[in-house]
Amino acid sequence: MNKKELLNYRKKLFSDVASHKIPDRVPLCPFVETWALHYAGISIKDAFLNDNNLLFQAIKKYTDDVPVDAVASISNTVPFKMGMNYGGGIYTVNDDGVQIRGSHGKLMDGDELIELSKGAQEFFANKLAVRKFPLLDQSIEKNVDLIKKSIKDMKEWMNYNGEVIERIENELGVPTVIKATNYMPMDAVLDYLRDFVGISSDVRKRPEELYAACEELYNYMIEMFLDSNLPVDDKWLFSPLHYPTYMRPKDFEKLYFPFMKKYIEEFSVKRGNTLHFFMENNWMPYLDILQDLPEGAKVIGLFETGNAKEIKEKLKGRMIYHGGLKVTDLKFSKKEEIKDIVKKTFDELAPGGGFIYGTDYSMMNLNDGTPENFIEAMSFAKEYGKY
Repeated sequence: MNKKELLNYRKKLFSDVASHKIPDRVPLCPFVETWALHYAGISIKDAFLNDNNLLFQAIKKYTDDVPVDAVASISNTVPFKMGMNYGGGIYTVNDDGVQIRGSHGKLMDGDELIELSKGAQEFFANKLAVRKFPLLDQSIEKNVDLIKKSIKDMKEWMNYNGEVIERIENELGVPTVIKATNYMPMDAVLDYLRDFVGISSDVRKRPEELYAACEELYNYMIEMFLDSNLPVDDKWLFSPLHYPTYMRPKDFEKLYFPFMKKYIEEFSVKRGNTLHFFMENNWMPYLDILQDLPEGAKVIGLFETGNAKEIKEKLKGRMIYHGGLKVTDLKFSKKEEIKDIVKKTFDELAPGGGFIYGTDYSMMNLNDGTPENFIEAMSFAKEYGKY
């Protein structure tokens, strides 16, 4: 197959499995982030900020050596230059990777949830913007200039990444899965507004106010999302689910699940998007609740932990299981043990379809898995995973 045919073949593997059809073979999509840059010996800072050819070359090295059917993400997810307009964000980047400077998640108090629920746009613009970015406490004219420059920097960052994704698909014949990311409203409250301690207090002390604020935030975020340039080819949308597994199941069902279900109904059932959820931590206590998700929707769940077979069986028809390759096996197992590990996983999870093979955690550096074990696992999976 030429590169275009190979690209279309690989896209069809994912399209078939997401549509609850049995594909030609199990699609291979490990969640590799900055591991690829470490493997290629390329500076992450230079690849993210200065020369997108370096980023492409790192991914080329990775996909040339490791048999995969998709690149989960090109990993350059933070518009650092745009953030410098406001004094820098919470992330920094150097030759080794991206780090968080410290917790800056608490931007508002719990008693402000009521104000948020009455109008997210007004609350953000009139109260939180200056609180988050003191540089905005200046004349309207200067703020306009600052915002114009930020929009320019944002567009340059998107073009920078877009060129890499286009080259990966056209020159390597490998699709890039994550091209657009959206948040569930409670995860946005956690990450950007109240931090972990704050939102956990809200769940206990003011659940109704939190739900009302999430309802307004959901509508505001969906409106912004629909106004953006969403992927039109494979229509794959990604969402990391950070907070649910820190909630009691009854709180999850009451406060979080309604938005998750509504999002699936809006974007997958109604609009035909493939939704990919990063199901962080242990979801075993929540499987019965997830039975109420729409059947037949294109929803994929990347599960970090839990009983894979039970998850796949319980969510059959409602969510495709993504995972199965333990990063700890890539790190600690002997190379000669890898084939047996992969075979056991495929014998358990591949029958009947509904399975994408990938790592249970994001691979950030070479400590997350030796190249020898990784190549061995994916090479054997490519052959053994044929239906």
